[in-house]
Amino acid sequence: MYWSVVLTLAPDGFLGANELDTRARLAVALGAVVLPLFALGALVHGARRHPELWGKLEALGDALLPALALPFVLALLTRAGWRDAPTELLLLTGAVAVFLEYALGRALPRWRELWPATERLEKLDGTPWFRWVLRGMLAALVLFYATRVSSLTIMNHRRLGTFSADLAEFDSLFFNTLHGHPFRSPPIDGTLEDWSALKVHFELLLYALLPFYAARPGPETLLALQSAIVALTAIPLYAFAARRVGESLALLLALAFLLMPAVERPNFYDFHFLPLGMLCVMTVIAVADRVASGAAPRRRWSVLLAFTFAVALLSREDVAFGLGILGLVLWASRGAPRAGLAMAAVSFGWYGVVRFVVMPRFGEMWFVDIYATLQAPGTTGAGGVVATLLTNPAFVLRKLWTVERFRYLLELTVPLAFLWVRRPWLLLAALPGLPFTLLVTDRPPLFSTAFQYVYHWIPYVFAATVLGLEALGRESRTQRTAAAGALCF
Repeated sequence: MYWSVVLTLAPDGFLGANELDTRARLAVALGAVVLPLFALGALVHGARRHPELWGKLEALGDALLPALALPFVLALLTRAGWRDAPTELLLLTGAVAVFLEYALGRALPRWRELWPATERLEKLDGTPWFRWVLRGMLAALVLFYATRVSSLTIMNHRRLGTFSADLAEFDSLFFNTLHGHPFRSPPIDGTLEDWSALKVHFELLLYALLPFYAARPGPETLLALQSAIVALTAIPLYAFAARRVGESLALLLALAFLLMPAVERPNFYDFHFLPLGMLCVMTVIAVADRVASGAAPRRRWSVLLAFTFAVALLSREDVAFGLGILGLVLWASRGAPRAGLAMAAVSFGWYGVVRFVVMPRFGEMWFVDIYATLQAPGTTGAGGVVATLLTNPAFVLRKLWTVERFRYLLELTVPLAFLWVRRPWLLLAALPGLPFTLLVTDRPPLFSTAFQYVYHWIPYVFAATVLGLEALGRESRTQRTAAAGALCF
């Protein structure tokens, strides 16, 4: 507790540069080390003389154990000390989260003994009125994110923060398509031919967004649309989590999604279709879960799955790769094996045909070059990269192990309290995004969470987090609540 007071009152220089005068430093040492040790010795001496106190002291210690994290929490909230140390910040945050989960696991049973009303609070989750309160809160969170982040991205644009070519390319793409020149975007490479932009990405859902753009053509409309799409992704995530872990934890996960830096940062990087792909994929996951569970009427859910799956394929060609992985998981889970196998076959077939047959007919792009370091000598194209991955994994690991990639993984695991990496089978959530981010060798932005390619990871990582929480709940409800507490932190 004394440390908490010190960190609250101390200037930023204390954590940032170890600046503190000698008298104050002695006071810190006395209050944080000497006095606690003296108090601990007095408690042990008293307990030896009165053995009945041991049980009470143990119960009190368990109940107060989470408070030991408070000094570190306050230290983490000091900006000056961590401004130039993002990796260290993530590592300490993860360590505190792990300790908090352990401490809450010890403390929760004691809290229930001291305050039986906590059990009644836990039972609120199933009541109809509480369910509608949670859904109202979800709607408010989604609306707040959509409006607030839209205004911030537009402000960023007006301050010339959108300085790359991407926003201009998409604005031109929408404008030309609106005026009868489909998929023409001269800012990409100066080409004036219709359909030429399809050599970059196969994004047929442009037509679904075109009416919104037509209402007020311009880049600011695209930025607002993107923010709304990101916000709406929280709704299918909530629906999926509510079935698996209850609506209270579903709201917590939706909030974690909207607050996660890896979700927010790419929202400010111009405009792209991957956020739309993320929304489509999360919807497919939620609907596929209903189909796999045998929810009635199953036929209606199966039709809805087919529709949402088709829409997701049209969002962008590389989204199909992740959907193929999802189909294989659905097939292996035996909940809906035929639907899963069909999804996998269609997804991988669509990706192969569109990416390697259709798109090259409109022109060549530099995508294979981003794996140049992994290209096997004497080979060309994607085949040379695959050959290296299969025959020389040690070389691949040596080339890919960097601090930036390690931080990328921390940014996808620490904010979710490591919940999606605790079971080996949950690691399948990394496969949809792996080829487009961490395996890239010659284009650093692709393995930065400020870049939109992180949206290849997000729906699968959050779905795996839900399943991780569900698995913890099957083992121990207290442990799941403790993990939720760590997630709150």
